[in-house]
Amino acid sequence: MRLPSDCCGNAAESNDRGGEEKALPAGPSICDAGYYEGTMPPMLNRNTACQVTTGDKSAEYAALGQELAAVVAAERDFLANMANCAAMIFLRIPQLNWAGFYLLKENQLVLGPFQGKPACVRIALGRGVCGTAARQRRTVVVGDVAQFPGHIACDSASKSEIVVPLIAQGELVGVLDVDSPVIDRFDQTDAAGLENVAAILLRASEVRNVVEKLAAPAPTPADAAFESDCR
Repeated sequence: MRLPSDCCGNAAESNDRGGEEKALPAGPSICDAGYYEGTMPPMLNRNTACQVTTGDKSAEYAALGQELAAVVAAERDFLANMANCAAMIFLRIPQLNWAGFYLLKENQLVLGPFQGKPACVRIALGRGVCGTAARQRRTVVVGDVAQFPGHIACDSASKSEIVVPLIAQGELVGVLDVDSPVIDRFDQTDAAGLENVAAILLRASEVRNVVEKLAAPAPTPADAAFESDCR
């Protein structure tokens, strides 16, 4: 199957079995939580009008939740679902420069699937916004990261941040981290919306032993300079 190149217009699809290409109908796309014959929806293009918001953030997060639920419905692999979740957040929600996950391993947060610039690989619990949200097991919204004590500046463009803890069966397994280059980008509507996204992800995924399966190697001396700001 070839996905449409532009979710705002017509496109063609091939069934990858030598079948005849057919035009996709115009009209609702993933922008409207629409799907075509149950296939993976075409992802939003951050440079097109598809990402223009309605101004109703609650409705936008509800649509994102529906889209994510459809994508992860038939998949139990946690890492795969996190990867698609990060991509959908990054493409659906405007004014972001980073969206992704950290997983708890050996009492520290280890970088997982994400969208955006390369990030700190390991974060100690209690350090920065991610470490604080993980240790306190609550969503942390920071309007201006420059004013947050101990903020970890993986990307100097980040001005505000929201972190949602991932808790499965009463156990912390990681965090969902979303950054914006805009001060005061996030509020309690974003918190509720992203908490719902995290809940959908966790319900759909098999998370037992996922941290152990990461088998992340210990940092090498060459990594030390890059990771030093994260501890």
